[in-house]
Amino acid sequence: MSAAPPPYLYNRALLYGCGALLALYGWFLAAAWAQGYSLFAPTRGPAHFDFSAFWAAGRLALHGEAPAAYQWANLERVLEHALGRSFRIDVLPWFYPPIFLLAVTPLGLFSYGTAAALWLGATLAAYLAAARAILPGGTAAVAALAAPAVAFNLWSGQNGLLTAGLFGGALLLLDRSPVASGVLFGLLCYKPQFGLLLPLFLAVTGRWRVFLAAAATVLALVSLTAAAFGWEVFAAFLRALYSANDMDLGTGRQLGHVAWGHLQSVYGMLRALGAGAGAAWTAQVLVGLAAAAAALTVAARGAPPSIEAALVAVAAFVVTPYSQTYDLTVPTLGLAFLVRDGLEHGFRPWEKPALVAVFLLPLGFLALRSMVGLGPLTAAALAAVIAGRARRQVRPSIAF
Repeated sequence: MSAAPPPYLYNRALLYGCGALLALYGWFLAAAWAQGYSLFAPTRGPAHFDFSAFWAAGRLALHGEAPAAYQWANLERVLEHALGRSFRIDVLPWFYPPIFLLAVTPLGLFSYGTAAALWLGATLAAYLAAARAILPGGTAAVAALAAPAVAFNLWSGQNGLLTAGLFGGALLLLDRSPVASGVLFGLLCYKPQFGLLLPLFLAVTGRWRVFLAAAATVLALVSLTAAAFGWEVFAAFLRALYSANDMDLGTGRQLGHVAWGHLQSVYGMLRALGAGAGAAWTAQVLVGLAAAAAALTVAARGAPPSIEAALVAVAAFVVTPYSQTYDLTVPTLGLAFLVRDGLEHGFRPWEKPALVAVFLLPLGFLALRSMVGLGPLTAAALAAVIAGRARRQVRPSIAF
């Protein structure tokens, strides 16, 4: 039997492969920007970049009109004035909890293009800080940049990089600095769908300092938001939730376009494939409960930190019915924690190619012309690797 290739050959192959992906992303962005489809100065086509809604909402809040951000026409008015042209509004409506206004209001101090550059720079730095803390080293940094989910965020200016930075930092600091971990978890309340599992996880593992710090952070953010923008902004948010639910999970239409194919959840995948609402919701609930039960059981039994973190990241992604391509940064973190565990305890022969396949799987979403989200397949593949590693490392009383 021939000897296995030395580790440096794997690292070199990974580095070259990720470099090729980065070159591909760069070519695509350069070609798009040359035609006027630029996040920083959209001169052609509709201003469809998701950051448009962030900046317009921040500008409204800066001028004392925070509740107005929850009405499409107001976002359109701000963007038309700033960009100097008319267009059919094609930005995502502002349906975020009002506490997110605290993050985007400072962007309103700058011009549209400058604000976009600052946003991308800050959120990418947060993501890379978490990724480098999980997996130090130059090769790991290049791989983190080459993840397809990063490209999705850089194209649209979305907040998935910020979500990953906060989530990854919180998981890394769980036992090292419970209060800091809780603060980071609390800051995630701007994406409440990813926090459905977290209170139960913290409770079953007895991490009460993290739990209390997270709760205190949420309360502080709510109070600060009310003081800055008034309680009416919360009423406007609640009124907007009905429309958000109808567009994203009910009719599946966003501004006239069927959007189920963009959802990366079990629900979205089944609706995009033609399933009815009842069947899709049933599958979403059953799969979500199974993922939550597995994550909580393994965590309660004393899983190694990297396995625990990977499972929580993947389960948090699976539980929510609403996740988009830019949210694939969350299971990407799960993959990073799995690689970290492999470096600490060794890989089985099939795990490295499996993880590479999972890493590349989101690109299939583009190959399918965005008709069906592949998030559930990504999560399922990661769960299979986690289950295999947990069998060897967690106490035998756990049954899968």
